[in-house]
Amino acid sequence: MKALHKFVLIILIICVSISLDAQIPRTISYQGVLTDTNGNLLPDGNRSITLKLYETLSGNLPIYTETHTVPVIKGIFNVIIGTVNPLPPALSFDRAYFLGVSVDFGLELVPRTALTAVPYALRAAHADVAEALSPGAGGVVTQLNGQQGQVSLVAGSGAIINTSNGQITISATGTGGTGIQGVQNLDGTITINNPTGPNATISLADDAVNSGYIEDGSIQAIDIANGVIPNTSNFIQIGTNAGGDLTGTYPNPTIGAGKVNSIHIIDNSIQAIDIANGVIPNTSNFIQNGSNAGGDLTGTYPNPTIGTGKVNSTNILDGTIQGVDIANGVIPNTSNFIQNGSNAGGDLTGTYPNPNIGFDKVTSDHIQDGTIRSFDLSTAGVPLYSVLKLVNTQFGGSWEYTPAKVINAGSGITITGNAFSDDITISAAGSMGTVISTGTHDPNFLTKWTAPNTITKSTVYEADGNVGIGVAPAAAKLDVNGNIKARSTVIDKPAISAVHTGGGVSEGIAISGTSEEIGVFGKVVGTLSATPTGIGVKGETDAGSGVFGIAVDGDGVTGSSKKGSGVVGISTAVSITQAAIRAVNETEDGYALTATTDGDNSISVFGSNKKGTAVYGKVSTGEAIYGDNDDSNTVGYAGYFRGRVHMTQDLNVLGNIAKGSSTFKIDHPLDPENKYLNHSVVESPDMMNMYNGTVLLNEKGEAEVKLPDYFEALNMDFRYSLTSIGVFAPVFIKDEIRNNAFTISGGNAGVKISWQVTGVRKDKFAQKHRIIVEQEKSKEDKGHYLYPDVYDVDVQKSTIRKSNIQK
Repeated sequence: MKALHKFVLIILIICVSISLDAQIPRTISYQGVLTDTNGNLLPDGNRSITLKLYETLSGNLPIYTETHTVPVIKGIFNVIIGTVNPLPPALSFDRAYFLGVSVDFGLELVPRTALTAVPYALRAAHADVAEALSPGAGGVVTQLNGQQGQVSLVAGSGAIINTSNGQITISATGTGGTGIQGVQNLDGTITINNPTGPNATISLADDAVNSGYIEDGSIQAIDIANGVIPNTSNFIQIGTNAGGDLTGTYPNPTIGAGKVNSIHIIDNSIQAIDIANGVIPNTSNFIQNGSNAGGDLTGTYPNPTIGTGKVNSTNILDGTIQGVDIANGVIPNTSNFIQNGSNAGGDLTGTYPNPNIGFDKVTSDHIQDGTIRSFDLSTAGVPLYSVLKLVNTQFGGSWEYTPAKVINAGSGITITGNAFSDDITISAAGSMGTVISTGTHDPNFLTKWTAPNTITKSTVYEADGNVGIGVAPAAAKLDVNGNIKARSTVIDKPAISAVHTGGGVSEGIAISGTSEEIGVFGKVVGTLSATPTGIGVKGETDAGSGVFGIAVDGDGVTGSSKKGSGVVGISTAVSITQAAIRAVNETEDGYALTATTDGDNSISVFGSNKKGTAVYGKVSTGEAIYGDNDDSNTVGYAGYFRGRVHMTQDLNVLGNIAKGSSTFKIDHPLDPENKYLNHSVVESPDMMNMYNGTVLLNEKGEAEVKLPDYFEALNMDFRYSLTSIGVFAPVFIKDEIRNNAFTISGGNAGVKISWQVTGVRKDKFAQKHRIIVEQEKSKEDKGHYLYPDVYDVDVQKSTIRKSNIQK
C-alpha cells in the first residue's frame, strides 16, 4: 500500500519568525489527504509522514528532514514542520524551496511541491519598523565604528559626501585626503587594509562569496583552477567524435544511418507526414483492415480464413502432410494399408491389387452352405450312388469318389423321400402307419418329438458352449428370445443370481437390461417385518456396475416407493466412473438423470455429505448445474444457497443483484501468505458508472478529455470532479460533455489535472429494470427481516421461511 498512496494538497502555510517581539513561529503548517490509487480514502489510523525540503524540483540532497507520526482521520492529516527538528537559520526563505513527502517510509511522492508565499511571509517582506536585529543579521548595517542607532555621516576637512539612488559616496577633495578611515563590516565578509590612507584597499574575506552572489553562466574555464574538477575524463570535450548509435562530433552529433529500428520508435507515433513521398509507391495496392477477403479466402482482413472446400490435392505440396496434420480417426491405422505391388499371402498368391486364390486353398469352410449347384460339379467319372469325400485332411489331400452306403428296407418297410424337401419317411406296411419320420434337421439344433413316431428340430440351439432358445446362433452362454420367469422359495436365495467378477476384460456388468420402455423391472410384494425392507432390484459387483440400464425411449432404471427410497446406490469406490448411482446419456438433447416431485416441501434431488461434496456437477462446454423456476421473478428460486458460496471463476448475471454488501477479497499485497485484503465497493441509489483519469493542460491552460465512444449512448445526468496535482489551479469545466468529450480550463500550461466523471445508465436494460430505492415489503414478508440476527430478533422472523431454513 505504501507505493499506492497519493496526496491531495489542501493548504500550505509558511510561518517564518522575523521579529522576536511579534513571536511569529518559525514553522510551516501542512495538511493533506491520503487516498489509494482509486481515489478511496485510507482507513483511519496512525501514519508516519516524512517531510524533506530541497532547493530543486528533482534530484539533489535534502537540506532539511523530519518525520511525524500523526493520526489520519477520514484520510486527512495535519503536521507542523519544524516542531520535531527546528528549522535551521540557514533556511532564510529568500529563494525557492520544494517539499517532498513520503508515507510509512515508502517512496517519495512525485512531483515535489513548491513552497509559496502566505500571510506571514507576505507581511515579513515589508516591515514597518525593525525594532531589533539579531547579531548575525546580514544585508543591514547595525553599527558604524561602534556607533549604533541613528548615525549621521558628516564630511570632514578635505572630504565630500554625495548620495545618489541610495548610494553614499565619500570622496576626498584636493590632493591631501586621507581616504576612508575606520570603516569595518562586522560580518567579516569585507576586509579593509591601510584604512588610514592614503589609499585604502578593500577586499572580500575568504569564503565570503557563495553561489547566491555569482551570476548564472558567468564562470568561464579560465576562472577554474587546476584540480578543482578532479577528473576531466568524465566530461566530453567539444569536437570529440561521437560513438554508439551516434556519428559526427560533439556537441551536435547525429543519429547514425540504420541505427533506428522498431524498438526505438514509440508505438503509433509515426504520422503520414513523417513518411516521404514514394516510400509507399501506391497505397491502392494495400489491403485495408476490415475489408472482405475473396478467392479461396473468407472473412475479413487482417485475419481471413481459408474457405470451406477450397483446399484440394493440387494446393498441397507433395510429401508435405505429416502424421501430426491428420486428425485422429481419419486414417485409423496406416499399418493396415497394402502397397500396390506387394506380395499376397495366406490363401492368396501373386501381387496386389490383383492377387489370385492359391491352389487347394478353398475348403468346405469357405463355401456357403447350399450355394453349390449341380452345374458347379463335374459329372465325368462319378459313379452312380457314390459320394465325394476328402482323403487326408492335411494340405495336399485329394478328392475321390466312393460307393455310397445304401439303406435297404426290410420286409413290410418302405423308405420314401420327398422330392421337394429333405424329408425321409420310413413306413411300415399295414395299419400301423409311419414307423418314424426324421423331418428337417439343421446342425446344432436339438431334436424333439412332435408325434409318437416323428422327430424334428427344436428351437434350442447349441454351439461352442452357448445355448440359444428361440435364437440362433446364441450370443451368450444362455441367449433367450422371449420371456424368462424364475422362482425361488428358499430364503436368502435369489430367484436369479448374476455374478460378474470383472477382471478388466469388459465393463463388469452383472445384469444388463435393454428395452424400449423398461430394461430391468423389480417389484417387492411383501416383507417379513412391519417396516418395508425388500429390494425390487439389487445389483452387486466387485469392479463394475451393480445395476446398469440402457433405454432407447423409456427409462434405463426406474425406482418407485411409497415410503422408502425408489433407487438406492451404495459404493465404496473412489472413481467417478464407479459411483453409487451413475447416469449417462449419450444423446444430443437427453437427460442422464431426472427427478420430479410435486410436494410443497419435497426435494427432487437431495445430496448430503459430512465432509466432501453433496452435489457435484462437471461439464466441458455446457452447464454443470442448471436451475429453472419457469422464468418467475416472484415465486421460488432457480437456485437457493444457505451459507457461504465459493466461486473460482467468473459470475455472469443477466438480471439485478440484491445483496447486503459488496466487497473484493484478495491476498494481501504486503503479506500474501498470511493475510487477506478486503475492500467495500462504491454503492449508489442510482445505476451509476464512474470514469476517471489524468490529463496535462496545454499551452492555453486547457485540455480536452475524450471518453469512450459509447459513453453518451450508455449514460445521462453527468457529474464532474477536478483536482490539480502539485500546484493550485482554479480549473473548471469549460465545455460539458458533447460527442463523448469535455474540456477543462483555468490552469497554467503543463499542470496535471485529475478528473472524474459519473453518469447514470440509460441503456434499454437499465430503463426497464430501474432500481426501486425504497420498496414496500410484500404482504408475506412484512414483519420479517432479511437479516434478523442484526436486529436481535428470532431467526423465525426471517423472510426466508422455516421449511427452507431447515433444509
